[in-house]
Amino acid sequence: MSNGFRLKVVFYKTDLGNEPAREWLKNLTREEKKIIGEDVKTVQFGWPIGMPLIRKLESDIWEVRSHLKNRIARVLFTIITDKMILLHGFIKKSQKTSQDDITPLIRKLESDIWEVRSHLKIRIARVLFTIITDKMILLHGFIKKSQKTSQDDITLAKKRATEVRSQQL
Repeated sequence: MSNGFRLKVVFYKTDLGNEPAREWLKNLTREEKKIIGEDVKTVQFGWPIGMPLIRKLESDIWEVRSHLKNRIARVLFTIITDKMILLHGFIKKSQKTSQDDITPLIRKLESDIWEVRSHLKIRIARVLFTIITDKMILLHGFIKKSQKTSQDDITLAKKRATEVRSQQL
């Protein structure tokens, strides 16, 4: 990769165009933004790295652990190809990162299929996607009836990903 960095840093964007991590950062002080930015930059140029700056939370979710003046911040991210996607930021209120902060994120289902997980008030929504070159292709969206993503939904997404890839050739 050019410019000496290993990862390109991008903000996760919702269907409505919101960028939750960027919006959260905007509400911090200038000093706090600088500290978090330096920590993200350390990851960008030094990936892969581990504790104490980075901790793996789930199979494809990590947290940047930033120590601010009087509090602790976390930025949750995932890596897709050469991109560090900043998903969610928050100020820690306890020692343990809660499952509620991890849950509405992205996880890898198959080698080239990812799932965006979103918990609505009374239901669970999912969107399955793949990455082709520099494009995120949405393959399948649905409201879940159970906690586990069904094999039928994964199979449908894989079929659509194959179709999209064959059109790209």
